[in-house]
Amino acid sequence: LLCNILLKPIIARTRPYDINTLVELIVAKPHDYSFPSGHTAAAFAVVSAMFFVKNRLWIPTGILAVLIAFSRMYLYVHYPTDIIGGIVVGIVSGAVGAALVHRFFSGRDAPVWTPDSIVVATEDWFKYLGKEK
Repeated sequence: LLCNILLKPIIARTRPYDINTLVELIVAKPHDYSFPSGHTAAAFAVVSAMFFVKNRLWIPTGILAVLIAFSRMYLYVHYPTDIIGGIVVGIVSGAVGAALVHRFFSGRDAPVWTPDSIVVATEDWFKYLGKEK
């Protein structure tokens, strides 16, 4: 949301393939703006959240995130600065997400990605807000 709804329309940076029309893309043309890279931001949000909650899988996930970031430039849909912006947005988002997990789950184990854990997290969120489901 931060990338695609807020930042991209405000910054409105043209994509590389719109500037250099001689390059033939091997993927479908994205129709939104270029900065920051949403794929990169999402990948690095996952990596940083895993790092901040001390999940050991952050290293292989980080390698995958770097490959995703590189692929966005290779596919000629982002500039290097779009990737850097996506990395920054992703790390900040992951840190905020990890802080929220710590806030709502301190004293208990962090949630496992199951439907039941999502229900528990949602219930805790509504309790925190003082609302009922």
